[in-house]
Amino acid sequence: MGALAAASPPLVMLGRISYGFYLWHVPLLYLLGLDVTRIVQIPVALVGSVMIATLSFHLVERPLQRRFRAAFLPVDHTALPIFRRNRH
Repeated sequence: MGALAAASPPLVMLGRISYGFYLWHVPLLYLLGLDVTRIVQIPVALVGSVMIATLSFHLVERPLQRRFRAAFLPVDHTALPIFRRNRH
């Protein structure tokens, strides 16, 4: 049941934008002059941060991931003879 809930589309998307949310929430709070100690401003901060993180994910992170995907593909070292030891 827990794995099914974790695989739900909203949670998967939240996981994808989590780094952008982490990066953008403080600058947004600062630029808008929001005070999270005021309960009314917390939803504004959350929604704004999620929106900016989502835009950042689609406009910055994904294009960079697609462009540099080949550079980060795993290497199968078992196919390279220089990594095999000679057992004679």
